[in-house]
Amino acid sequence: MRRRNANRIGRIVSKLGEKAGVQTSDTGCATAHDFRRSFGTRWASRVTPPELQQLMRHRSITTTMSYYVRLDSSELAAKIAGKVNDLVNDPPQRPLATDTLPMSNNEKTRCRATGYKAEGTGVEPATGKAGI
Repeated sequence: MRRRNANRIGRIVSKLGEKAGVQTSDTGCATAHDFRRSFGTRWASRVTPPELQQLMRHRSITTTMSYYVRLDSSELAAKIAGKVNDLVNDPPQRPLATDTLPMSNNEKTRCRATGYKAEGTGVEPATGKAGI
């Protein structure tokens, strides 16, 4: 769209905002830029900041971050709690020590040379010096 047409549309929207009495601030009625702000605010929670930057056609991610991306602590806490609950209720399956592949002779020699011995169930094996 050519700039002249964009300016004309902006003036039309401003006049419609005045006629409708839609006040968006203490000093003014709805303008075309209010549509832009509304678009950015609504999409901020649906896409990543770099995607929003492209949608808003901002040159700098700093502009996008300062005007549209807000850290909502309650929303973040809910997401973290959901992830923790998922891990507690359905933990990832880890192979048991009996499910591992047999070691080659070279690997056995290397393990004996270090003097460390791994023991445990395969979930979180304890390590320590052999014979201690």
